[in-house]
Amino acid sequence: MNGLLTQHGVRITSITHTPKEPTPFCKDLGNYQETYQDDDVREKTITDRVALVRLLLAAGANHYAVYPKEQKTPRTDAELAIYQKSLVEFKGLINSPVEHPISGDISGASYIIQKDGARLFFSLNMKQADPKLGETQYTASLWFGPLYDAAGNLTERAQTIYDVLCTQNKVDIPEFGVSKEA
Repeated sequence: MNGLLTQHGVRITSITHTPKEPTPFCKDLGNYQETYQDDDVREKTITDRVALVRLLLAAGANHYAVYPKEQKTPRTDAELAIYQKSLVEFKGLINSPVEHPISGDISGASYIIQKDGARLFFSLNMKQADPKLGETQYTASLWFGPLYDAAGNLTERAQTIYDVLCTQNKVDIPEFGVSKEA
């Protein structure tokens, strides 16, 4: 993937905005032993995300891990140990704990994709990996389009994510391209 991104001049920034440390950095693929009770689809969403974000980081991408300092259900000690190891292993992994909670409609991941001055925004909000949810509880919302509208403003989903992460929680994500003086 590194060659693909650099050869074509693509720059990707990924951001997780979740209620606790991001799952892809709290799971060890080399020693992955969890199972979701015969739910291969749910399990695959986790293993695929673990592989994808690590590939992006290996290719030179930045990843902002945004989650509240105070959590209702904290990670296990084993998960936190893997997360701490990930912070050391991946220089582009930017640990960004925040003061305010991340609500369910904001929880998810977003990607800013840049090439030749163009900026695209992809964001998702999914409940697929929560083993407490039944099959009828799967929900998914996806957004994809330009980061900015024709008037030069952040598009609606991008503005919502920016407001919660950068304005309310003071996370510095320069890839949004918003001036601090604005």
